[in-house]
Amino acid sequence: MLFTMKSFCRAAIASAVLAVACGPANPSAARQAKSLSPTALPPVGDAPYELADDGDLAEYRALYNALAEADPRRLTMRRELASEYARRIERALTDPERRYLAHRALLELLGLWSAVELARAGDHTEPLASQLRPYIGAAKNLRESFARSGGDRETTAALFFLALADPANQAIYLAEVDDIFAHADALSVAQYGAGAEHSRPIHILEEIVAAAPIGAAVDRLVAVYVTRQAAFDALFRRGGASPHLIRAHGDGVFRTSWHVVRVLASAHRLDEAVAAIQHLSGLGVSPHLRRRVERALAADATAGDWLALATVYADEVERKEAKKDRQDKLEASLAICRQGALRLAQNADLLVAAGKAARQLEQIPLAIELFEQALERDAQKRDAAEELAQLYHLRVGALAFRDRPLAAKKQLDRLEAFHAEAAERWPGAPLESDLAEAYAAMGRGMTGLGRLDEAERYLKKSFARRATVAALEQLGQIAFKQDRFKTAIGHFERALALPVKTPLDMYNQAKIARLAGDAYHALGKADRAAQKWNHAMSTWLKLDGTVELPAAFKGEMLVELGKMRWTLGDFDEAMTTFETAVDVDSDGADTHASVVSFLIVRGEYSRALDAYHRALGSHEIADYTKVYMSLWVLAEAQRTGQRSDPLAHDYLASRDGRLWYHELARFATGQTDLDELRKRATTRGRRAEFLYYSAVLDSDNKKPATIRKLLRGVLATDMVLFYEYEMAKYWLAEGFSPRRRAVR
Repeated sequence: MLFTMKSFCRAAIASAVLAVACGPANPSAARQAKSLSPTALPPVGDAPYELADDGDLAEYRALYNALAEADPRRLTMRRELASEYARRIERALTDPERRYLAHRALLELLGLWSAVELARAGDHTEPLASQLRPYIGAAKNLRESFARSGGDRETTAALFFLALADPANQAIYLAEVDDIFAHADALSVAQYGAGAEHSRPIHILEEIVAAAPIGAAVDRLVAVYVTRQAAFDALFRRGGASPHLIRAHGDGVFRTSWHVVRVLASAHRLDEAVAAIQHLSGLGVSPHLRRRVERALAADATAGDWLALATVYADEVERKEAKKDRQDKLEASLAICRQGALRLAQNADLLVAAGKAARQLEQIPLAIELFEQALERDAQKRDAAEELAQLYHLRVGALAFRDRPLAAKKQLDRLEAFHAEAAERWPGAPLESDLAEAYAAMGRGMTGLGRLDEAERYLKKSFARRATVAALEQLGQIAFKQDRFKTAIGHFERALALPVKTPLDMYNQAKIARLAGDAYHALGKADRAAQKWNHAMSTWLKLDGTVELPAAFKGEMLVELGKMRWTLGDFDEAMTTFETAVDVDSDGADTHASVVSFLIVRGEYSRALDAYHRALGSHEIADYTKVYMSLWVLAEAQRTGQRSDPLAHDYLASRDGRLWYHELARFATGQTDLDELRKRATTRGRRAEFLYYSAVLDSDNKKPATIRKLLRGVLATDMVLFYEYEMAKYWLAEGFSPRRRAVR
């Protein structure tokens, strides 16, 4: 599979990495493929959620987070999620290089219980304990593993979990927390001097409370905030607070009131905030904040009072600040607005503010729920409607991209109805986020699912409403993949004629100019192709000098430049550019995959292998991408009659997961057979991969005619954005045989 994008937005504008490499193929190949397909395509349906998959897990968790505490679906979904997090804990503990993931999974597991549910735990301990009990073994294993190596934050998190899950021994677990904190204080004093106490316990507790506001952890954190503030204020007044000591505590020591209110608000215990901060004085105290808390909690409080309190946190959010600080502020703002909305049951403004905070936290289903509630309270809330239109559009694309076309269509129907209602509510003033973008998103999603007729229908509906780069680019891509090069050029040229206003517009224009060059090249119009490629290169370079691109975008830009330089005949410069790309984006899955795949079909197997080995050594590049790259290099070694790369073989042989790509890894290393692989090829994308890898990884046991039939079957799936589709098309044109072909 090719499009392994980090987000739907990047996937939506991504092109196949082999478009330049393949050039014109046999124009009749795609037409012949449908009649020669060795097996019928699977029926249309939504892919089930496989929680072992990171993307599915994140989406399922976001859906869970949007459910109200009383929703009957919550208990079932919580059990499913908790079981997966427990499985991940146990799995991570067996891998020394990824052991840290066990701690992350434990915090995610704890966070499945909301602040409201955890706040009730003191009165109803046993029901909560019974829900946690199945996962005690995983928590104990984590505790034992990290206690041996001195992992205080991980061990403490496990102890708080055990204190909830095993209330009979709660005192023992919390006493062990006391010992850990005493040791942490001793180490801090040894490193920073007297006055450094409490810095490490606060750091550990903040991490736990941010994930799950457990009552005992919240109580300790608030108490230690207050204790530290008093001690540090006295030290500061005596002139004993050195810069070295301030580094130990961080700037939190100057914002005690701010942090106490934040933590209590996130724990759904804002009522306790006034009592917690009213006796504070001196350094780190904010009388202004206390007055805002008192006004919000007053019997005659208004929505304005609650919003004033929330903006203490929301107004401070900066995009460039540390992720943790930004999340803490948004979580506090969200919690304050939601609590205010509960007290002022007729007010919509607080729900709108809460929805905006949820959207910034990328909790899209929750944001949708909050904005919908706001419109239920006040149907004239235009800002809520605008937000919902954008979020519905995002959901359409996300669902289609995740192989859930039926759910995507349902969401699109909902969006169309929403626009119709908005048109009646605000005649003559259409919503800013129109249906053109949503149709384009649906079209891109359908393209990724191989449903090209539907994709073109949606993309043309988008274009009929308004010309967008997204729709025109995708229409051009579909035409290009089907060897309709003149049609593709028409779409690309129209996209290039649209106004360029932002750096993102420049970025997209450069990519489309490259695609247009490819289409001209396929028609044999070398001059026009060179013109477009040079335009693309100059735009990339201009953009790079205008804005500071993130590593992932810089890597993609350099890969694009490398491809064009190669096609123009500047091979040495192209190789230098590819090497720079993987240096700049050393942990970028897309960058490495693009370089490896491009070099393979250009006969540069050894250089592709070098880039692959670099990716294999990255701890940030996901198992998913590494598996597919391993399959590619094994297939190329077999095709060219070379010895299989031992690292690729060993990596695949060590995969023991439950997902489809793990099954491919087992097939490639002889751990499962073709029949077992066929049983799991239940989607169109999987069928494309099944046909491709059964052809190229077992070619010694197949007749050439059989291999060609399988490769034509890949084309029949219409999975035009897949690496396997491009490779099948290429080998049908060039021939798949165990001999070395000429380089360049």
